[in-house]
Amino acid sequence: DMRYLSRMRVALRCPGADGKRHEFVARAKLSAEIIVAARALPAGHVIEDNDLLRERRDVSGLRGPLSERQAVVGLILRRAVRPGQVIRKQMLMAPLLVRRGEVVTIVATSGPVMVSMAGEALDAGRSGAIVRVRNAGTGKVIRARVTGRATVEPIDIPLATSPQSPY
Repeated sequence: DMRYLSRMRVALRCPGADGKRHEFVARAKLSAEIIVAARALPAGHVIEDNDLLRERRDVSGLRGPLSERQAVVGLILRRAVRPGQVIRKQMLMAPLLVRRGEVVTIVATSGPVMVSMAGEALDAGRSGAIVRVRNAGTGKVIRARVTGRATVEPIDIPLATSPQSPY
């Protein structure tokens, strides 16, 4: 059973006439340079590069440690952390890119053609989230995917396709 590095069960069979089987429990230690908090950080804090340190730690019993600063900078802490505490994926969330009631840009693309228009977000959302948006020009409510800060792309509007000319 090798599911956990901190406790692996190994069975060995000795060659010979008796062929006895022996079972052992092995405990492995794996270390890596991972991201830890440089100082105490409150819940809801947007992480900056100077909030982080890289330290070599035992990761054999950790779930979700991160090793790259770029994967952490700009994300928001779900809870407060102490100085030296390991930063894990479960502690982080993406920032809100669209807020309810905010004016957003709706960007629709089809091949080389890109059309943009103003809209009002009816829901808040993070990157990749599906939100409702009211088109400012028509008043129609559409569903759109958050693609950036105050920017969305429609997901349920069929784009017209024209037959390709052979010329």
